[in-house]
Amino acid sequence: MLNLVALPLIARAATQADSPATIVGLGLLLGGAIGNLADRLLRSPSPFHGAVVDWLRIEPYGPTFNLADVALRAGGLLLLFGLLRRSRDPAGVDAGESAGERVG
Repeated sequence: MLNLVALPLIARAATQADSPATIVGLGLLLGGAIGNLADRLLRSPSPFHGAVVDWLRIEPYGPTFNLADVALRAGGLLLLFGLLRRSRDPAGVDAGESAGERVG
Protein backbone atom coordinates (compact mmCIF):
# COMPACT_ATOMS: atom_id res chain seq x y z
CA MET A 1 0.00 0.00 0.00
CA LEU A 2 1.68 3.12 -1.29
CA ASN A 3 -0.43 5.26 1.05
CA LEU A 4 1.33 3.86 4.11
CA VAL A 5 4.65 5.12 2.73
CA ALA A 6 3.33 8.38 1.29
CA LEU A 7 1.42 9.62 4.35
CA PRO A 8 4.45 10.20 6.61
CA LEU A 9 6.40 11.74 3.71
CA ILE A 10 3.59 14.19 2.91
CA ALA A 11 3.16 15.07 6.60
CA ARG A 12 6.90 15.71 6.95
CA ALA A 13 6.96 17.89 3.83
CA ALA A 14 3.98 19.88 5.15
CA THR A 15 5.90 20.81 8.30
CA GLN A 16 8.67 22.29 6.15
CA ALA A 17 6.45 24.03 3.59
CA ASP A 18 7.15 27.71 3.02
CA SER A 19 4.21 29.00 1.02
CA PRO A 20 0.43 28.93 1.48
CA ALA A 21 -0.09 27.14 -1.86
CA THR A 22 2.34 24.40 -0.83
CA ILE A 23 0.75 24.00 2.60
CA VAL A 24 -2.78 23.76 1.18
CA GLY A 25 -1.64 21.47 -1.65
CA LEU A 26 0.07 19.08 0.76
CA GLY A 27 -2.95 19.21 3.07
CA LEU A 28 -5.22 18.22 0.20
CA LEU A 29 -2.86 15.39 -0.78
CA LEU A 30 -2.77 14.19 2.82
CA GLY A 31 -6.57 14.32 3.15
CA GLY A 32 -7.12 12.50 -0.14
CA ALA A 33 -4.60 9.80 0.73
CA ILE A 34 -6.17 9.30 4.17
CA GLY A 35 -9.65 9.11 2.61
CA ASN A 36 -8.66 6.43 0.12
CA LEU A 37 -6.70 4.51 2.76
CA ALA A 38 -9.72 4.55 5.09
CA ASP A 39 -11.86 3.10 2.29
CA ARG A 40 -9.36 0.30 1.73
CA LEU A 41 -9.02 -0.44 5.45
CA LEU A 42 -12.64 -0.24 6.53
CA ARG A 43 -14.64 -1.65 3.61
CA SER A 44 -15.54 -5.30 3.24
CA PRO A 45 -14.51 -8.04 2.75
CA SER A 46 -11.62 -7.44 5.21
CA PRO A 47 -8.91 -4.92 6.10
CA PHE A 48 -6.55 -4.17 3.21
CA HIS A 49 -8.86 -6.02 0.83
CA GLY A 50 -11.56 -3.39 0.53
CA ALA A 51 -11.96 -1.08 -2.43
CA VAL A 52 -12.23 2.66 -2.81
CA VAL A 53 -15.84 3.58 -3.54
CA ASP A 54 -16.29 6.02 -6.41
CA TRP A 55 -19.69 7.67 -6.17
CA LEU A 56 -19.66 11.00 -8.00
CA ARG A 57 -20.41 11.10 -11.70
CA ILE A 58 -20.78 14.11 -13.93
CA GLU A 59 -23.33 13.07 -16.53
CA PRO A 60 -23.16 12.43 -19.43
CA TYR A 61 -19.38 12.88 -19.54
CA GLY A 62 -16.47 11.97 -17.40
CA PRO A 63 -15.46 9.19 -15.09
CA THR A 64 -16.86 8.29 -11.71
CA PHE A 65 -14.78 9.51 -8.78
CA ASN A 66 -14.89 10.35 -5.06
CA LEU A 67 -13.99 13.38 -2.93
CA ALA A 68 -10.61 11.91 -2.01
CA ASP A 69 -9.78 11.82 -5.74
CA VAL A 70 -10.78 15.48 -6.02
CA ALA A 71 -8.54 16.39 -3.07
CA LEU A 72 -5.59 14.46 -4.54
CA ARG A 73 -5.90 16.14 -7.92
CA ALA A 74 -6.46 19.62 -6.50
CA GLY A 75 -3.48 19.21 -4.17
CA GLY A 76 -1.29 18.01 -7.02
CA LEU A 77 -2.32 20.96 -9.18
CA LEU A 78 -1.59 23.43 -6.38
CA LEU A 79 1.85 21.93 -5.85
CA LEU A 80 2.54 22.04 -9.58
CA PHE A 81 1.39 25.66 -9.72
CA GLY A 82 3.71 26.52 -6.82
CA LEU A 83 6.68 24.80 -8.47
CA LEU A 84 6.06 26.53 -11.79
CA ARG A 85 5.71 29.87 -10.05
CA ARG A 86 9.02 29.36 -8.23
CA SER A 87 10.84 28.32 -11.38
CA ARG A 88 9.67 31.51 -13.11
CA ASP A 89 10.85 33.68 -10.21
CA PRO A 90 14.62 33.17 -9.84
CA ALA A 91 15.05 36.57 -8.12
CA GLY A 92 13.58 35.17 -4.89
CA VAL A 93 10.41 37.24 -4.64
CA ASP A 94 8.09 35.67 -2.08
CA ALA A 95 4.65 34.84 -3.46
CA GLY A 96 3.01 36.53 -0.48
CA GLU A 97 4.74 39.89 -1.03
CA SER A 98 4.44 42.47 -3.74
CA ALA A 99 6.66 42.03 -6.78
CA GLY A 100 8.70 45.12 -5.87
CA GLU A 101 9.96 43.77 -2.53
CA ARG A 102 12.88 41.37 -2.32
CA VAL A 103 13.27 38.63 0.29
CA GLY A 104 16.56 38.07 1.97
